[in-house]
Amino acid sequence: MNFDHLAQIKHRVWEGTINVRVVLEYTPNVSSESSSGSPSPSGADTESLLSVKEFLISVYRNSYVPTFLPLLVEYFSVYVEGLATIPVWLEYDETPLKWNLPVGVLYDTLTLPETNRREDSNIWTLHLRFKDQYPKTTIIPFIYTVTDDDNDSSVIDYAKSLHELMVNQLKQSCFVMNGTAKPMLNLSKEDSTKLWESIENHNLAHYNQVNKRICPLDTSLLLRVPVKVYIPGLGQTIQHPVSPFNVNGTPSTLRNVIEANIPQLNQVPDKKLTALIHGIIVDDMLDTPVIQFWDLFKYMDNFLHIVVF
Repeated sequence: MNFDHLAQIKHRVWEGTINVRVVLEYTPNVSSESSSGSPSPSGADTESLLSVKEFLISVYRNSYVPTFLPLLVEYFSVYVEGLATIPVWLEYDETPLKWNLPVGVLYDTLTLPETNRREDSNIWTLHLRFKDQYPKTTIIPFIYTVTDDDNDSSVIDYAKSLHELMVNQLKQSCFVMNGTAKPMLNLSKEDSTKLWESIENHNLAHYNQVNKRICPLDTSLLLRVPVKVYIPGLGQTIQHPVSPFNVNGTPSTLRNVIEANIPQLNQVPDKKLTALIHGIIVDDMLDTPVIQFWDLFKYMDNFLHIVVF
């Protein structure tokens, strides 16, 4: 492939989206504070009081839930008083979404059960939750707040939590690639700000300008490839640095990576292996060098995320 073709693929991956319907169930004229702390009607009375509102949004695959939570909170605050002052979360099929994972990874792992069926429609339906106790044993809590001068109150700062996560993830992947996190740690304040803003604003050009200071300019200089493997239904994530080459000097392939990280696959003769990267089934490309996949399909945390089922 020539440079222009590679750049086009990377751009299409960066711009990949998922259509999402966010559903809010709420009790009219009841504030979020009273909903979470005071007794409420039970049984049929509760059901009869519930109202439902929806919000449609197109979400980037390589973005994170906190990038659009403020938009949801702003929209639904018309119906739920004080919604901005408490942490909210999203659920799919009663499963809280782990906001520390890219949206595309969440979609691929949660909508691909063992039956290998995707959702019937082309839209992903999620529920915005706020009433019950935040599921902090399942997903990372949002611990930061910021003062809202207009309302003289403290509102949840989703961006700060995401910023902290991204810095940590980029440090990890930087260490895997370079054997040290110094390229990330040595970014100037200006570059660090530019990198974060490119993630917030989904600006590929600005992101690349800074990320090239973190990643080796030549992929052949990568010490190890940052890879995460997911097995839907098991809640299992395997994070294991991958050598670009096997012990015999041949390039490590995607098949090598999967079989090394999921050894039980080798114990099932003729097992049909299906792998997804950015929602693309790559079964016919398992013998492609993993470093090529990483170069084209890495997420903005510089990890190659692979879903196997």
